[in-house]
Amino acid sequence: MRTRFLLMGTSAFACLALLTGACATSSDEEPTRSDTGTSKPGSQADADTNEERPERDAGDASAPETTDGSDSDSGTDADASAQPITVTGRVVDQEGDPLSDIGVSVAGQAMVTTGTDGTFTFSNVTPPYEVRLKTNVGTTPVVHAFTGLRTATPQLVPISKLDAAPPQFQGTIQGTLSTPVSTGELARACVEGVDRPIYGCTVLYPGDDTFTLAVNWTTAPSPLARVRVLRFTLDAQGVTTGFTGEGSKDVSLSPNAAPKVNVALVAPPASGTLTTTVTPPAGATGTAAIAFVKFGPFLSFPLEQVVIDSPTPKSFVVPGSTGATFSVFALAATATQQIAGWETGLAAGGNAKPKLVQPPRLVAPAEGTQGVTISTTFDATNPDGIPLTFFCVPTQEGIPLLAVSTVESSATLPDVAGLGMTFPVKAAFQCGLLPSGTPGATADSLATGAGPIGSYARLTTVGTGGPGLDPTGALVTILDEYVSVTTQ
Repeated sequence: MRTRFLLMGTSAFACLALLTGACATSSDEEPTRSDTGTSKPGSQADADTNEERPERDAGDASAPETTDGSDSDSGTDADASAQPITVTGRVVDQEGDPLSDIGVSVAGQAMVTTGTDGTFTFSNVTPPYEVRLKTNVGTTPVVHAFTGLRTATPQLVPISKLDAAPPQFQGTIQGTLSTPVSTGELARACVEGVDRPIYGCTVLYPGDDTFTLAVNWTTAPSPLARVRVLRFTLDAQGVTTGFTGEGSKDVSLSPNAAPKVNVALVAPPASGTLTTTVTPPAGATGTAAIAFVKFGPFLSFPLEQVVIDSPTPKSFVVPGSTGATFSVFALAATATQQIAGWETGLAAGGNAKPKLVQPPRLVAPAEGTQGVTISTTFDATNPDGIPLTFFCVPTQEGIPLLAVSTVESSATLPDVAGLGMTFPVKAAFQCGLLPSGTPGATADSLATGAGPIGSYARLTTVGTGGPGLDPTGALVTILDEYVSVTTQ
């Protein structure tokens, strides 16, 4: 357990696929200047980037999200919010699919276990309240608390979903274009799930008229997919100047199969522009931005990455496809942090200003603190008010991983007693911080949509198609900034 989760803690938490390509699950293309999956920040290479999520997760029975990430059922009147409510929620993965057999305790009440639909219900709950989830990574228990909630319909993604697991199904698509890619052009092909997320993108270079898409998905063994292709022209610097063709073709997938598709390219819609302004935090370098076109709920198609080397706005050329919207994902890095911000739901002609937040820092407890209990305060600096997840990873087998998500700058570790567990005695942990979400959002943003954990989990698949990022937000991954503590 420690090897798996600490590998996640130091690698997955620390890795944005856009910066290194190491987290990518896309196919086998080699990046070039105008591909959007990069080997280092600032290059114009093929993006391993996927963006905004569908307006509603598949199978989600919860209330719709508001623009700030809070639940529309949440009360804002202080007197009304103090009245007991019935909480009916769901525990899901980052795609909104239900998680069964998860232990749940709300407001300290006795634990229940989610059914096949991932739901749980608690009555007589007075907001604001706390939810504690008991899951597992391998044989190690994981307890994750969400604090300050008011919504009657929370939807929660536990931190255990950050433990990297292989996709349930894999296959390939063998594709052929009606005309080859010409000199001065590139083309990109991505797979789109018709009714569920499916992942896979690749790039075609001058002279190519065939391609292979490595695809993966997690539900339904034989889903219907759609292959979309965009062909675009480049200037001498490798910057996209326009689009010369687009096409799509439906195909049925099967595990380990390699269906063939012939994609006829037709003239694309007229091109538009999307202006982007990014201001990095002090001390950050390597600032870049990537644009995506959103084709329906299950495909965010990566377009191009540009280097942001000044406050001057940069422009993306985007296709004017009917019904399409656009997103911009920006990123930068310091010596110890990788910082990302994104803005979604944009129209051609718009001006994107994705926010790169000032990185929060864990300031207490200090390195080497002993006698930690559920009363020990964990503190962080948080200049921009981004939601925080404090986590403590055990250094030995059989000890639970503990985490708490909050919109406050302080938190305490979850009480595990109501989950049929005993708080570990004289156990060693490495504790850290994951800032992820919409700056200034309410506590209910932790429990609507993917929340801070699902939002980050989806970032590890950026550039491989799929639904894409959650609504507008930010993320900081903190490299090797952990404190060692021991419980009482």
